[in-house]
Amino acid sequence: RKRLPPWAPETFIFPNYGNLADELPELKKAYKRHAEATRGGGGGRVWILKPAAMNRGKGIHIFDTWRAIESFLRARVASEPYIAQKYIENPVSPFARLVLASPLPHGR
Repeated sequence: RKRLPPWAPETFIFPNYGNLADELPELKKAYKRHAEATRGGGGGRVWILKPAAMNRGKGIHIFDTWRAIESFLRARVASEPYIAQKYIENPVSPFARLVLASPLPHGR
């Protein structure tokens, strides 16, 4: 498993070999962990699934139930690689202060 920077969302890679046995149980554990941590709030169950070889937002799907995530991956991974990432409910940009503190250009 590839190590990501600490600010990156939890990520799982499903290559297009049709075999989900390696990553699917780990994704399910992560899904349950996040759902339990936010019980009552509802946000912890949201995950993004996207094709590994696409860009510009093409093919992105958002799910909030384990059943939907699992059935989607079982149907798609045999044909193309997918990435599953935990949706960040409250993102914080390290540049937020810079952007908010910067004056607007004249004429706007």
